[in-house]
Amino acid sequence: IDTNLLLVIFIGLISEQLFKNHKRTEKYNIQDFNFLNVFAYQFEKRYTTPHILTEISNLAALTKGKYQTLFKKVSLAIAQDYVEAYGAFDNMVNHDYYEYLGLTDTWVLELSKSKKLLVITDDQPLSVYLKAFGQDCIYYNDIRQGD
Repeated sequence: IDTNLLLVIFIGLISEQLFKNHKRTEKYNIQDFNFLNVFAYQFEKRYTTPHILTEISNLAALTKGKYQTLFKKVSLAIAQDYVEAYGAFDNMVNHDYYEYLGLTDTWVLELSKSKKLLVITDDQPLSVYLKAFGQDCIYYNDIRQGD
């Protein structure tokens, strides 16, 4: 699960009201949370990366008040349900597509290739690259019901 969609799960576990308070999740709602949360737990293993968790942590820092503490607790609980896969920075920047995808998405692509993982993302450039490399990918906006 890519960053924005994992963030939807985190926020959905805290408060439906928070969807509107984050630039990265304002277009999502409780129906998205419900789908993604059920979808994620259909798999025996769920993978994440330090890069995704760092992005989520940085976004959590933007959460103010009582929600910030809840966000940290939920982050810890959810992170324990995911296998954290590491990749060296110097291995990522040597790929031709690094300049287009950036560090986080390059590692998602490489992890998908090495472990034959299904990726669900709302990031169109990442989904295009995943599909170009023959990787299983769901571009969430293609299946999203919306409001």
